[in-house]
Amino acid sequence: MERRVTVNDRIERVELEVPEELESASAKQVEPSPAHGPCLYLGPRGERCSQPALPGGYCARHHSDPAFRLPGRNYTRVLAATIALALIVWPYVSDLVRELFRWLTSR
Repeated sequence: MERRVTVNDRIERVELEVPEELESASAKQVEPSPAHGPCLYLGPRGERCSQPALPGGYCARHHSDPAFRLPGRNYTRVLAATIALALIVWPYVSDLVRELFRWLTSR
């Protein structure tokens, strides 16, 4: 590798020799897709979506083409967590309601 240092001189382009194994690895990298800017969706109060846009101008959440849309959410986990929470909290709620009725009837 050649190195040249000059002061107050024209800037010259210096080429580096890259080993073949590194050159082939850099050639395999995927080219980045062109940027389409932010999503064009405007919310109910006029706020702009902050996600990057896809080729149609909208992000995957707001795109009208089903090929770009995100898959729907699976709410079975939410339902299972809600039922588990209700089962855990139910004894405390029932004791509270029983004590409230006992207090109201004692007057």
